[in-house]
Amino acid sequence: MLLDYRETTFEDALVKRHPWVGNRRIRLPNGWLQLLESACCEIEALLSPENPQQKIQYFFAAVRDYKLQLFLECAFDDKAKAKALAVESLIEELRSMSEFVCVDCGSDIEMKNHKYHELPTCGCTKIKEQKDEKSNDADSKVTDNDDIEKQLDTAEVVNEGMDSTETVNQSNLQSINSIDVFSVSQAKELLADVQNKYRDRDDANKVKTTLNKLLKIGPNKVIQPIPHVLDELEHNFPNFKEVTDMLKGIQALSNELNVPKIPPTLLLGPPGLGKTMFAQALAGCMNVPFRVMRMENQQTSAGLVGSADFWSNSKAGLVFNLLTNEKYGNPVVVLDELDKANVHSQYNPLNSLYNLLEVTSAKSFNDESLPDLMLDASKITWILTANSEETIPEAILSRVRMFRIPKPDSHQARLITSRIYSAILSESELLKSKFDAELSDDVTDYLIKLSPRRIMLSLETGLGRAAIAKRSSLRVEDFDQVAQKIKASIGFIH
Repeated sequence: MLLDYRETTFEDALVKRHPWVGNRRIRLPNGWLQLLESACCEIEALLSPENPQQKIQYFFAAVRDYKLQLFLECAFDDKAKAKALAVESLIEELRSMSEFVCVDCGSDIEMKNHKYHELPTCGCTKIKEQKDEKSNDADSKVTDNDDIEKQLDTAEVVNEGMDSTETVNQSNLQSINSIDVFSVSQAKELLADVQNKYRDRDDANKVKTTLNKLLKIGPNKVIQPIPHVLDELEHNFPNFKEVTDMLKGIQALSNELNVPKIPPTLLLGPPGLGKTMFAQALAGCMNVPFRVMRMENQQTSAGLVGSADFWSNSKAGLVFNLLTNEKYGNPVVVLDELDKANVHSQYNPLNSLYNLLEVTSAKSFNDESLPDLMLDASKITWILTANSEETIPEAILSRVRMFRIPKPDSHQARLITSRIYSAILSESELLKSKFDAELSDDVTDYLIKLSPRRIMLSLETGLGRAAIAKRSSLRVEDFDQVAQKIKASIGFIH
């Protein structure tokens, strides 16, 4: 997804402060330009004392999958692997941070409250319109603690009528293929007793605010069925045929009143086969939220299940946020590089999976930040990826369906390359109008040697170079500097 390009005063100032940005393409809303400025400062610090002008050869910032994505072409040699990894980590962190920054004004958003497939906004553009409107919302935002107390003291009265009004309306709308992910009565009981459970005033206010938000949103979540586009998914990912065959079997058992759960699935294979891309495509077909957690970076299970409420920086985990903030109860969650998780640490990050991967125990999931509230996490679709199963505990392997993903043959690799190129063009009418619909044979021959991840990055960079040269077609030289140091073993063809 690319936005209409309008160069702003801030962008002009950014380029003056960081002249190494040089041959740039920036397609960002104004609210995210400050994030980009911070990233530029971080990159300069990482490359110091070297001149970024000599290392950064291409710079492309855009909106992709409703997040900020930064593409860099860096001339690192083998001795600078640490710097290259640091830049990659920075780009990933920037992508994650953008979910919590308003695209309009650049203000921080305390909690991710925008819907899936929407850009994050704090609502600043609607403040003026809503200024004169009357509000009967007992959970409106307040910043003063005394106001919070007054607001939450009336919560029981406000919520008494929920079961007979809002809950009934929700059940009428979602009576088929939906679940309640928490109990309204349990949430109300916790809300009434929160002062006794939390002696610290700040902790109590935090829990009250969370519970009131949950009661306002309601517990009912839609369960999306497996769509009737599995043939298309198989066509786009031909080397995942065994997985799509499993999905077709589940789809055949579905009806209007019953949507069987997709079992936890482990995709095994070397890097670059497109395992994560397949999971994302599945989520896109089902129109459900999609999240990736890279397990090699996790020191504990807090990222999944939250941190305990006795820590001062306690916060909810990914499972809690997905089930409470999103519309759907069966999101797709990818646990990437599971075999690289530090299972020998004191706080094994895989410990929480033993309950989450079992349907029965997942029905009574508790986030560590709010342990007294039970959530139903049994419908989450778990996709685990790994290069090998050797270091994965047997207790995890016994809970998943395991598939070994083969490398695509030459014909399949061409189909995948064509699909990635078409997907990039489809994001923008401008791209469709400027570039040829098909890649040339020599470009395709070059790209099929790369992994899907590297193909996408190469195409993004190549399109930029072709646009600068005012060409409608891509050439092999558009990619040489990007991929010439990539080992052939990473790609499709050996």
